[in-house]
Amino acid sequence: MILSSGGLNTMYTVLAAVLLGLNLFSRWSWRTKMMAVVTVSISYIVMYLSFPPLLGWPSKDAMPKRFSIIGVYMREPDKLSGEEGNVFFWVVDRDPHAAQPNVPRGYIVPFTPELHARAKQVGAKLKKNIPQVGEQEEADLGTHNVSREQKEGGQKSIKPKIDYVFSDAAPEGLPPKTGEEPTAAPSR
Repeated sequence: MILSSGGLNTMYTVLAAVLLGLNLFSRWSWRTKMMAVVTVSISYIVMYLSFPPLLGWPSKDAMPKRFSIIGVYMREPDKLSGEEGNVFFWVVDRDPHAAQPNVPRGYIVPFTPELHARAKQVGAKLKKNIPQVGEQEEADLGTHNVSREQKEGGQKSIKPKIDYVFSDAAPEGLPPKTGEEPTAAPSR
């Protein structure tokens, strides 16, 4: 039996109610009761915070170093409501040594006009069935981990800026023939 997120929330609520009943009517020491309450409370919070990745919500983690792009969606900033824009990518990690290679995952990246323009081009190519790949690229950093543009403006950044470069995927070659050795071309 697999429970949905609502079912799991209900199960934790029932568990908390049973714990409350045990704490009210048992002869356990107050330390044991307190440890039970703290344990159930912490597990409830961990469960609540663990749901977004389990439900498929996009991750705010950095995308893999090299990835294939399956889909892209852009949400521009809304000046009326004050919402910041985001660019959503659905990608597959191309590193064969990744924890889960060839498993698609959603990522959310903060909106910038440059990224929006490049992501729009990627989306157009994907609609034409042209496979797209991307790579992480760190910004050109000068001394003290400050980009050259930020030096001129007087701002300092502790984290290096990560940028993404997109391109058409190279066509995959034919699979090797089984049971045959490659032969040399005849000489003339």
